[in-house]
Formats: sequence, C-alpha cells, structure tokens
Amino acid sequence: MSQEVKVGKLAYKVKGVNESNKLTNVLGDKTTDGKFAVVEVTIKNGDKKARMVDGEMFRVLAYGSKYDSSAELDMYLNGRDVGFFLQKVNPNISKTAKIVFELPKEIIHYKLEVSLGFGWQK
Repeated sequence: MSQEVKVGKLAYKVKGVNESNKLTNVLGDKTTDGKFAVVEVTIKNGDKKARMVDGEMFRVLAYGSKYDSSAELDMYLNGRDVGFFLQKVNPNISKTAKIVFELPKEIIHYKLEVSLGFGWQK
C-alpha cells in the first residue's frame, strides 16, 4: 500500500483499504454475506493525451481466484462522482476514487492487480 506502480503511462497508488459487510449512502444500505473490500486508489496520467480509466481495470487476486470490481457498487459508494466509471483523465492529472470488490469473508490476504487494458500488473 502507498507504493506507486506504473503500468504504461498510468501510475497507480493505493491510498487505503477498508473492509465491511455493509455499504451505506443516502439511498440506503447494500449488504453481503461475504465482505466488501473498498480500495481507494489514485491514478495519475503520465501520457501526453487524455486516457480513459474504468473500475474494470482493477481486480483482486486471492488464493488462486480472481475477483472483479463492481461498477454498480463503485457508483453507489462514490455518489455523484461516478468514481472511475468510464472517466477520461487528462495528461499530468490525478484522479482518486473508491473501487469495491465483493469477497468471501475468509479471505485475509489479497493483492490488487491493475491493467492498462493490455495486460495486468500485480
């Protein structure tokens, strides 16, 4: 955590992780029998042109399984700011958002994997 990882022209930095079995916003609660891992990430675009980013560029690896983020829960948690859902990030600009993964509650150790759209980086 807090270590910047570069994938192509994008730099990723995890700012924090929170786990809970309930997410809350003004519309109500979302619950799971497992747990939600809420990962706050900053993406910086080091390219000379705008780059499209999306929550689908992230997944969690744990005990041989791969867990995708939830676009619905990302937007639910990020509110009016839709998080990374199909967002353009201009050159030399950073954007921070929360990405939600639904995981089995037994999972203790996991890794975040990020993509530029052409492969994955742990």
